[in-house]
Order: sequence, then C-alpha cells, then structure tokens
Amino acid sequence: MIMGTNNIMGGSHRTKARDRHIKEINNNRKAVAEICESYLSYGVDTIIGCLVKSDFAMNGIRDAEQNTGKKITVIELGVFDTADTHQARTEADLFTRSCAEAAK
Repeated sequence: MIMGTNNIMGGSHRTKARDRHIKEINNNRKAVAEICESYLSYGVDTIIGCLVKSDFAMNGIRDAEQNTGKKITVIELGVFDTADTHQARTEADLFTRSCAEAAK
C-alpha cells in the first residue's frame, strides 16, 4: 500500500471548494506529519505525489520519520516540460537535482 497525497495537496477530484478545504486543513507541516505517522502505524511507509517543491510536505514527512523512527520512501511524480529546448532541459535538470537533494 502507498500513501497518496490528494488529501494533503488538495486534489479532491470533486469541487474547488473541497480542494480549498483540504488545503486549509492539511497544507501544513504538522498535518502532513500526523497523516504520515498514522499510515506508518499501519506499516505503510511509502508516499507518492508532487512533493519536493512543497517545503511543508517534505518537512512534515521528515518530522514523521523523526517522531516514529521509521523511514518513509518518497516517490516523486515529476512534472516538467519535456520539449527538446535548452530552457526545458535546464528546468528538467533543476527539477531532478531538487529531487536528489530532497532524498538526502
């Protein structure tokens, strides 16, 4: 089983109001840590989503790891321009570097 991030990042697939509500209650470090700790208590130790650009999410994940002594594997959903241009390649390189940095 893998933790999803719709209820952290605000992707309800329902209404904009629901998305805003999710963001209001879960778009913060403490909420992310509590959510991850709950999953970890059931043995779920992997999360997937667009996370590395969200400091609150990555910090919450790290807090949950520290609070529980358990490691969380982060699978990043890469979203970047795949055009064959210098700018796109530069942005993709920066993105992959940020992923590598977040994995440390």
